[in-house]
Amino acid sequence: MLTRLSVRSALFVVVAAALLTLSACSVQVDDKKADGKKLDIQTPMGNLHVSEQANVADTGLSVYPGASQK
Repeated sequence: MLTRLSVRSALFVVVAAALLTLSACSVQVDDKKADGKKLDIQTPMGNLHVSEQANVADTGLSVYPGASQK
């Protein structure tokens, strides 16, 4: 059986961890450049970069055979 003190302590730890994780996230939008809009989202778990100027080499993936760039 959990006591009230242990439940409050566990809740405090969970809330503190959530706040620290959320404070480490950042979002940047850059739509002033001539080459198009860019969006960068950075979190402790990983990063996401969105751009109108995509490059296959940046992804690290191979191109599907027979595919063409529009």
